[in-house]
Amino acid sequence: QIFTIDNVKFPSIFRQGEGRMTQGPMESHNMIVTSVRGHLASQDFPSEYGWSACPPISLFDAPIETTYRSDMEPLEQMLRQQAPRAQALILWLDCDREGEAIADEVREVCLKGDRQLSVYRAKFSTVLPREIQRALQTLGRVNENFVQAVQARTELDLRVGAAFTRFQTLRLQKKFDNV
Repeated sequence: QIFTIDNVKFPSIFRQGEGRMTQGPMESHNMIVTSVRGHLASQDFPSEYGWSACPPISLFDAPIETTYRSDMEPLEQMLRQQAPRAQALILWLDCDREGEAIADEVREVCLKGDRQLSVYRAKFSTVLPREIQRALQTLGRVNENFVQAVQARTELDLRVGAAFTRFQTLRLQKKFDNV
């Protein structure tokens, strides 16, 4: 769903981006609002690295593909279509590493729709009006260090988890029948 909110007052977003309080005249902005539910993309090995196609050790060097889950494709398409209509994108997601990684995924999808789109990150801990106003006056950027930390953890989880599971399964199949 998409909602439009007219005449939202906060300082010019084009003077923001450092995460510090922005002073100056309050300007009227029209906002297009939507939501996401978790990660848009998922990572996996290409099909040639399937269960019986390679030894588990090869997964440590295997390429990783990023794909959009089928249930997220309509959202991805909508974000790409809305991006050219916007002057800027303000990402309002959880203020933790995982939220930062999801913000990065949304940013990447929207930039596919409009490469010139200015992207900002709102930081907030409650949805009280005063906190929302403070977030609109202190817009920052996506924290690339947090994004990279989540991407590294995700890659390690995939590589180690898949290799260990396959190794253990292959070992157990040799010891027990019907495994």
